[in-house]
Amino acid sequence: MAETEGAGGGGSGAPAASTSPPAPDPAVGTHDWGALVATLPTELQGNATVKNLKDFPTAMKSLVDAQSYNVGALKVPKLDADAAEWRGIYRKLGMPETSAGYSVPDGALPEGVTLDAGLRDWFFKTAHDAGLSTQQVHTMLRAHLDRTQGQQQGAVAAQAEQLKQVEAGVRGKYGAATDRLMTLAQRAVAYFADEPTHAQLQDGGLSAFLGMFGGAPWLIHAFVQMGESMAEDHLILGEVAGSASPDAAAAEAAAIMGNAQHAYWNEQNPAHHEAVQRMSALHQIMAAGR
Repeated sequence: MAETEGAGGGGSGAPAASTSPPAPDPAVGTHDWGALVATLPTELQGNATVKNLKDFPTAMKSLVDAQSYNVGALKVPKLDADAAEWRGIYRKLGMPETSAGYSVPDGALPEGVTLDAGLRDWFFKTAHDAGLSTQQVHTMLRAHLDRTQGQQQGAVAAQAEQLKQVEAGVRGKYGAATDRLMTLAQRAVAYFADEPTHAQLQDGGLSAFLGMFGGAPWLIHAFVQMGESMAEDHLILGEVAGSASPDAAAAEAAAIMGNAQHAYWNEQNPAHHEAVQRMSALHQIMAAGR
């Protein structure tokens, strides 16, 4: 009895080839992230970025985010890139086209203060050569101007304190005769001074005088003696403002004489010489009033 041929028609009877896709390998299934990573080259498996990825969706999101960022990201030139390439980066970071594009930020200068035009232009040119942005220039200018203002305020305060100490020393030396003797000393200086110095003394008075010579007390005393001599020789005419009365000089002299602890009585005291000079000045005032 002959065998019946299969439904597929003649042939050897072998089964027809399958056209469906192969089944996924369970070892690298979509949920086995570790197995997928294991298929990467060794150097990528050890990469910190890959190690931080925990699953396939996270990896895809990281890839998309990175691509989106790279579209607008700045490409930093190599260290040996030419100046034009670097300046292209600086322009994107906020450097103006020319140094004239910089400005002094509003409110950076104290009221009544101006920035030297030459210094400003030099700074702006240097900043532009260095590729600084406008924001960076503003930050540096504010810091510089704040520091400069602080230094100036400190210098003014120190000068005021120094003048205060100098005046205290002068009044301690000349006592009641201070105003009269300082006026004579100022007139002596003004007698020989040029016009600007003369005007400075007129405008500033005692503070201006002490500011000129406060660092050298011996000069103050020299001008006091010069002023007294010029007054005696009638080179300084008119009433001397601040003159101490003979009675006040006599009272101060009596106080010194009655104080056994005063430097006038102790030759070993560093202030003895000045005390003797002071007593001599008091006697001169008293003699002039007789």
